[in-house]
Amino acid sequence: MATIAPALPPAVPEWIPVGRYPELRPTGRWFDAVTAYSVEGVRAIARLGERSGPVIDDPEQGFVTWFVRPGSAAGWSLPCVGVLGAGCEIVVPPAAVPDRALLRWVIPPAGDCLTCPALLYDTLALVTGERRLRAAASTFTSPECLFGEHEACTKAEVPSSPQDSSVIYEPCNCDCHAGAGR
Repeated sequence: MATIAPALPPAVPEWIPVGRYPELRPTGRWFDAVTAYSVEGVRAIARLGERSGPVIDDPEQGFVTWFVRPGSAAGWSLPCVGVLGAGCEIVVPPAAVPDRALLRWVIPPAGDCLTCPALLYDTLALVTGERRLRAAASTFTSPECLFGEHEACTKAEVPSSPQDSSVIYEPCNCDCHAGAGR
């Protein structure tokens, strides 16, 4: 008679603490950490959508944190954004965090889950206003259209929000996408 194996939980990286409590992890070994103030961070999470790797929310400190390849964020200089590279440490919560925990995952870790540094940089530059306007004000109402960069544009379609997340996606309402999902 065949037995049914129990379902395995999704694989998590080796640097995620096992157990109930957050632990310090060195940056520069498995990852570098990119932090942004909560307001800019939430805007970036919404723009990245499913293209984001895991994100930690630390409401007590007022910032969110992404994980990128070691060394890939060296030299970044964006307002409201910090980079923790080799020689630093960051507190990482376990994959299963109690509801009452202050330090928690906005986007939980799974598999090989580092965020693409180029995409994260472009998104954070956009939401922090670091990119200077390259065109005069126009009839375009989305930042992607105004900046001439349509990578994050939803073309008026709303992607599904990640499960167990408070992120809510909004449609792009660019004039240049009239008729695409409108």
